[in-house]
Amino acid sequence: MQLNIQIQDDKAAAFMDILNSLDFVISVEKTAQDTPELTAVQEKILDERLRIHEAGTDTGKKSWREFRTEIEQRYDL
Repeated sequence: MQLNIQIQDDKAAAFMDILNSLDFVISVEKTAQDTPELTAVQEKILDERLRIHEAGTDTGKKSWREFRTEIEQRYDL
């Protein structure tokens, strides 16, 4: 079985030491937060959207509040 546990950085070393001291623990590994990598295409799309946003030419789009309200009403949330 594999478990994923999130622990405060200042407590991680002590916790890993405790786990390693248990005879039934096979391995203890520290991994970085999962940060998905963007493809070149995704980066291009995001850059273009940011450029449009910064230029103020994205008129006609809904604000987050408007979008959220619409979704909440549509799905009775």
